[in-house]
Amino acid sequence: MNGFLRNLLIGTVYFGLGQLGLSLAAASTNIAPIWPASGFAFAAILLWNLSCLPYIVLADLALSVTTGPFAASDVLTALANALSAVAGVVLLQRFKSPGSIHERSWNMVLLLLCGTVVTAGLASSMSVLGLVRGGQVAQAEALPVWWTWFLSDAAGVVLLTPLLVVWQEKGLAGLRPWRPESLLLLTGLLLAGWVMFGQRQLEIVEHYPVAFVLAPVLVWAGFRLDLRILTLAILAFSVQAVAGTTMSLGPFGHLGLPESYLLLQVFLMVMASMVFILSSVNAQSHLAELSLRQSQAALRYANERLEQRVLERTKELRQALKELRRAERSYRALYENAIQGMFRSSLDGRIKTANPAFAHMLGYASPEDLLRESGMESVYVFPEDRREWLASIRQQGFLRNYELRLRRKDGTPLWVLGNVLLTQGDDGEEVLEGIEIDVTEKALAEQELERERQRLEEDLRAAGEIQKRLLPRDGAELPGAAMAWTFVPSGQVGGDAFNFIPLADGRTAFYMLDVSGHGVPSALVAFSACQALQDAGGMQGGSPAGRLGIMPRPVEVMRRLEAEFPFSRFGQFFTLCYMVLDARQGLLTWSCAGHPPPLLLRPGQTPALLDGSGPAVGLGHAEGFREDQVALEPGDRLLLYTDGVTEYRAADGELFGEERLLAVLAGAAGLTREQALALVTERLGEFGQGRKPSDDVSMLLVEYLGPEGVGGKAGT
Repeated sequence: MNGFLRNLLIGTVYFGLGQLGLSLAAASTNIAPIWPASGFAFAAILLWNLSCLPYIVLADLALSVTTGPFAASDVLTALANALSAVAGVVLLQRFKSPGSIHERSWNMVLLLLCGTVVTAGLASSMSVLGLVRGGQVAQAEALPVWWTWFLSDAAGVVLLTPLLVVWQEKGLAGLRPWRPESLLLLTGLLLAGWVMFGQRQLEIVEHYPVAFVLAPVLVWAGFRLDLRILTLAILAFSVQAVAGTTMSLGPFGHLGLPESYLLLQVFLMVMASMVFILSSVNAQSHLAELSLRQSQAALRYANERLEQRVLERTKELRQALKELRRAERSYRALYENAIQGMFRSSLDGRIKTANPAFAHMLGYASPEDLLRESGMESVYVFPEDRREWLASIRQQGFLRNYELRLRRKDGTPLWVLGNVLLTQGDDGEEVLEGIEIDVTEKALAEQELERERQRLEEDLRAAGEIQKRLLPRDGAELPGAAMAWTFVPSGQVGGDAFNFIPLADGRTAFYMLDVSGHGVPSALVAFSACQALQDAGGMQGGSPAGRLGIMPRPVEVMRRLEAEFPFSRFGQFFTLCYMVLDARQGLLTWSCAGHPPPLLLRPGQTPALLDGSGPAVGLGHAEGFREDQVALEPGDRLLLYTDGVTEYRAADGELFGEERLLAVLAGAAGLTREQALALVTERLGEFGQGRKPSDDVSMLLVEYLGPEGVGGKAGT
C-alpha cells in the first residue's frame, strides 16, 4: 500500500473511532467514557511516522464539523490532539531501550506513561485552555472538564495503543489462540464481564467493589496468555464494561455521571496497565531465560571444546616432546658426525664445546684434548686477524663466509671458511657459535692458479709483443706509394696481422690476414704465416729465394700457404688478402682468401669493392683461389681491413656493416690518409657508444702516387 492510501485509511479510521467515542457520550452531559481516537493517533504516529499527521488533523476537524457548529477552538483542539501525540512519540523514542516494546518492561511502562501523561495530558490541557479562552467553558468548571477529558483520552491510549503496537511488532507469527488454557481464560474473562457489567439484579455487584476480584485472574492471564490475545481480551472486556456502565449496570453504573465514568476509566486503566506491564515483564523474563539457556548451552559447548582441545593439546605436546627428543638425538648425531667443524667459544677465545671434526681439523685427537688448551689465540698465524673479525662481529652480530689462515697443533698451515654468530649462552654470557670448513686444498689450488694466471699474463704479454712485430715499421719508405694504418686491439691476443714486403724486382706486396680464434695459438699461427709471406718475397736473410719460391704471383702464394698451413696440422685457418703493386706500370694484382675484399677509393668516384675472394687458407680448397688485376691512377687509394671493422656491434647487436664503412669513406675523400682512418675509427666508436670491440680492428690504407712518386713513409 502506498503512502497516500495508507494515510487516507488512517484518517478514516481516526474519524470512525471519533464517531464511536461520540456515540458513547451521554446525551445530557456530552461526556464519553473512552476516546479511542487518541490511542489510535498515538499508535499511528509511532508506527507509521509523521506523514499521517495532516490526515489526523483533518479527521479531527471533520468530527468537529459533524457534531455541531464549527468554532475556532475546534482548530486548536485538533492541533492539540495531533501535536500532543507527536510529543509523546518523540519522548518515547528518545528514552526507550533497544528492542521491541512488548519484550521490554521499561518500554511498555514508557509507552503507557508517554501515552497517558504526555499525550492525553497535553491534549486535554491545551483543549480545555482553548475552550476557556473561547468562553465555551467557565473557568470554575475547567478542572472537572479537564479530568473528564484527560481520563477519556488516557483510557483510549491504554486500551488501544498497546493492541496496535503489539500486533504490528509480532504479526501472526507463532500465534496459537486455540490452546485450552487460552480458551479457558478468555471464556472466564468474558463471563466475568457479563456477570459484573451485564446484570442489574445482583446487589452485591452494585454495592461492593467486586470488580477488583478479577485482578488475580488478569495477573494469571498476563503471565500465561500471548500479549496479542491478551490485548484483544482486555479490549473485549473493556467493551463489556463500557457498555454496561453506560446502561447504568455493573458496580459503577448506579453512581450516576460523571462518577460512574471516572471510576470505570480508572478501573480499566489500572487493570489494563497492570496486565500489559506484567505480560512485558513475563516476555522479558522469557527472553532472559532463553538467553541464559543459550549462554549455558554455549558455555557447555565451549567447555566440551576446551576439554577436547586440552586432550588434543596434551596429545600434541606429547608428540612434540617425542619429536623433540628424536630431533635432539638427530642433532647430536649430526653434531658428532658432521664433517664441518662446529664450536662454541667465549669472546676471550676459550673453547666451550666442539665436535670431533673441529678437533681433528686443528690436529687434536678428540674434542676433550682441544678443550684442555688454553684458548684459540695460538692457532692464528696472524693473531690480529681474530681481533679484526671479533670487532666486526660485535658490530653486526655475525660474520659470513670469512676466510682465515690458521695453524694446526703440529704447525702445518690450515685455511678455513667460517660462519660465526654472536649469541647468548644458557648462563646469559655472550658466546660465539660457528661452523668452520677446511678449505686448505682449495686455498693451495687458488695459489697455484694465481701463479698460473701470472704465467699466462706473461705469455700474453709476450704474444702481444709478437703481434706488434707483425705490424708495419714506422718510417719505412715505399716506391711510388704511401700508406697509413690503424690497429685497435680487442683486449685479447688475436690473429690479426698486416704489413708490406718490398719485392726483389722493385714491386711492393701488401697483405692483411686474420687467423681464426684468439689467444696465443692464433698469434703464433699469424707470426708463422707472416714469416712465410716474408720468405715468399725473397727477403728472408737477404736471399732472393724463400720457402715459397721467388716472387710468386698472388694466387701462387695462396696455394703454397694452403699447403704449408693445413687445418689438420694447426687446428686453425686464416683469411688473407695479398696484393702486389707495380708502381712503374700502375698495375695492381691481388688475391683474397676468405677475407673482406679491398676497397678502391678513386677521387671523384664512389668507393668500390675489388671482388675476387676465394676460400680461407687451411680448409683444403686450393683450387678455389683466383687472381685479379686493376690499373691504378695517381691518387687512388686502397683500403685493406679485417672483419673486426664491419662486424663491430652496437649495444643492440646491430653490425656496423659495409654500407656504413663505404659511406664514411665517401665522406673522407678530401682528408689525408691518417685523417681518413681516424674518421672511420671515430664513427665506429660513436656507433658502438664506446663499447670495446669483440675482435681486433685492423685497417691499412695505401695511396698510389704514380711512377715518379716519392716514396711515402708508413704511419699509424
